[in-house]
Amino acid sequence: MKYAFTLEIDIPLEINIDFLENILKLHGTEIDKRQWNYTIEIDVGDKWVDFIDVFYKSLNGKFDKLKSIGIRKEDITIWYYYEYDQQCNMEFSPKDLSKLSELGITFCISCWEKG
Repeated sequence: MKYAFTLEIDIPLEINIDFLENILKLHGTEIDKRQWNYTIEIDVGDKWVDFIDVFYKSLNGKFDKLKSIGIRKEDITIWYYYEYDQQCNMEFSPKDLSKLSELGITFCISCWEKG
């Protein structure tokens, strides 16, 4: 089983990626001229990464700077991808859900059976 957590941002064509990465303090991947991603991947048995906290710290208090380069909250999504065997279960603490809510961005979950 594998987990992947992605911060996905739809970006304006004219954006300088270095400006974005300087604001977020993350070095991601420009998928195409319209999308930037930062992904954390872990396998079962690896040390767990508190992805919500990583993304929260990267985004919290930075929305004015992001807006100044043409990025709105509506352009930002956090994805939780999960490959599972037999059964898919996940839970989120009230603290983590509160952080996501405070950011005011979309949180998506995609699960699929390993095969």
